Amino acid sequence: MTIPENWHRPPGAPTTGPAIVSDLDGVISDATHRQSYLRLEPQDWQGFFAAGLDDSVIESGRALTRSVKGGHAVVIVTARPSYMGTGTVEWLERNEVRYDLLVVRPVDDRRSSPD
Repeated sequence: MTIPENWHRPPGAPTTGPAIVSDLDGVISDATHRQSYLRLEPQDWQGFFAAGLDDSVIESGRALTRSVKGGHAVVIVTARPSYMGTGTVEWLERNEVRYDLLVVRPVDDRRSSPD
């Protein structure tokens, strides 16, 4: 099965079945330290996202991913752009955050975060 290039799945992760879905920034990763990039005129989105690799982990978010049982997969979605995918996977692994699928924005997707 071919997956989209903005999807990141660790080896052995389930490909079907029930899942829980969580946002990353502000739920699992603490983005507080990088809010200053968004107070600039114009906003520095590239700096904002790059600084995400230095986020600390939110313990309750990490605990949530670890608590998922019963054959449910953990899907993490984020508005981080596609070029941040590899670094974000490394951040998840370094911080021991369970995930079965990470979905970052596709290339050239400029929609607002809620969209």
